[in-house]
Amino acid sequence: MGESRHENQSFYRIRRAPLWFRVIVLLLTGGFLWRIHYIVFESSYTISQKWVILILIGAVLLWVTEAIPPFAVSLLILASLVFTLGNPYLNEQWADMSPYLNTWSSPIIWILLGGFFMAKGLSKTGLDQKFLSQALRIFGKKPDMVLLGVMLTTAV
Repeated sequence: MGESRHENQSFYRIRRAPLWFRVIVLLLTGGFLWRIHYIVFESSYTISQKWVILILIGAVLLWVTEAIPPFAVSLLILASLVFTLGNPYLNEQWADMSPYLNTWSSPIIWILLGGFFMAKGLSKTGLDQKFLSQALRIFGKKPDMVLLGVMLTTAV
């Protein structure tokens, strides 16, 4: 038996639907939500309740179909709740969302999360290795110069 992480990743790659299929499912989900939008907004709920119901249905559909990764759905839920419930153009009873957002996180956590997303994107595209090889070529192989190169590359 091999390394379990490698086996899980290979199993997940086999199970994952192709990109064209996920795009079609995402478009069908959007179309279905657009149709549900008319049904939900004809009900007697308040406008905030209508937006939350629509976001809930959309999140369930995206989780079940796996058109986008589940972690992205969770971030999409947070962003859409803030956008719809805190937007005076979409909601007559809009509220200030900063007390809710500040209890969940601080700006430092969002900066770190953005850095993690950028690092994952750089490693998927191979740009991290290109940056490192370029920095090593410019700054040399002495430890203090390598550290300076990594610090400047990170700053950029």
